[in-house]
Amino acid sequence: MEIYEYDTQKYNWRQCIEDLLNSDLESIHERYTFESEEKWVGDKTPRSSATFPEGHLVEIGSKTTKSEFSDIVDKVYKYFREDESFNRLWDEWSNDVMKPILNSDVITIQRLPSFKIVPSNSKITYSNEDPTIQDGVEFNLHSDGALANHPIWERNFWMPITDVDEDNCMWVQSKEDSKLYPMLLKYGQILEFEGNHMLHGTKCHNNSKKSRISFDFRGCSYEDYDVSILTDAPTKIAGVIYEQKDIYTVDKYYRKI
Repeated sequence: MEIYEYDTQKYNWRQCIEDLLNSDLESIHERYTFESEEKWVGDKTPRSSATFPEGHLVEIGSKTTKSEFSDIVDKVYKYFREDESFNRLWDEWSNDVMKPILNSDVITIQRLPSFKIVPSNSKITYSNEDPTIQDGVEFNLHSDGALANHPIWERNFWMPITDVDEDNCMWVQSKEDSKLYPMLLKYGQILEFEGNHMLHGTKCHNNSKKSRISFDFRGCSYEDYDVSILTDAPTKIAGVIYEQKDIYTVDKYYRKI
């Protein structure tokens, strides 16, 4: 695992999301309504277990008490897909920051980042796996290879856009002793790790007074991008079943830069 730093003045991802959601990110749970338990299984767009499955954004104080978790995620992904300035910045970031990290003049990188929110004082589920218990604490863990048949050439990157603590950060299982360790990054840092086979995830209960918002994405040098190893194994992305060889390509999941 490696930790890298980048210029948050030039690439102010936090400000992008705060402006979009009109909220300080660590205290987003004070502005929007979340349930005490939220479920986001695999790569399917999350929907809370509340009575209102489709929903709309309503600030705290409204008589509507449904969770706004899924609405926030939907709004952010729509912004990722459609906002031209964000896409230009992501391309510039990929050239300026990720090419040196991947040590290549030509790289394959996830077309747009994934987005995770871990609300304060809540239980969050990101996979159907049974909890892993360490020192009496429950963790919800997965590996990308087992969860969604991600190809082995990928290198994983986790980038919190808030400061984190032990209750809301990502934890990664060490290859040396199989114990889980907290990834206590600051805003402006990126963690590279082998998420294809290393178990990673969060505590089942975020008891922190702060919410955590993060991006994650995958990439590799173009020299390592090898479609010949892809198979017809079923792969679920955003609730749709694909064959692995039909989704993890530069015209679908990645872009070549």
